[in-house]
Amino acid sequence: MPKADSHPTRCPVVEQIDSAVTRVSAIVPGAPKDDIRLVRLIHSVAADMSARFDGMLRPHGLNETDFRTLMQLFCSPEGQAHPSDLSQLAAQSRTNMTRIVDSLVERGWVSRYASDVDRRRIVLAITKEGEALVKRLLPQFHPKLSSFLSILSRDEKRTMTEALQKIAASLWMRSNAEENHD
Repeated sequence: MPKADSHPTRCPVVEQIDSAVTRVSAIVPGAPKDDIRLVRLIHSVAADMSARFDGMLRPHGLNETDFRTLMQLFCSPEGQAHPSDLSQLAAQSRTNMTRIVDSLVERGWVSRYASDVDRRRIVLAITKEGEALVKRLLPQFHPKLSSFLSILSRDEKRTMTEALQKIAASLWMRSNAEENHD
């Protein structure tokens, strides 16, 4: 049993991932074990955090994706964005983003209207009610978020942030390159 002030790096999820990666690498020689392990850990940690945030949001009739979408509008210039931009920022398909936005509009937290510049484009804007909800809920996340990341030093957080930013930029560049070839 680890001491109360120590932080274990092993847990059943990590052990399951390591075991699966070992099995795959035995079946598929040359499999990039470290890369597979890292991606599986990123997915696992993200899913676990999302589930924990969902639990905090459920009493307010929201899930983590709804709240992330509201946050994107809250943080956007003038509290507005186009649905396609939100899809990308919230990592949701356009179809799912339409469902999310419909729900947020129905509850009065987001408004939808045609762009003044191009009437074919839709603009989404956070309402005053949506802003009030974000301002009320956001501070409840800070202690939980700090708790999740408290095991990392400031340098570890900076290193992890920089590494994930590099991956995000690389994926974005590859995605744009693929779109330009189609």
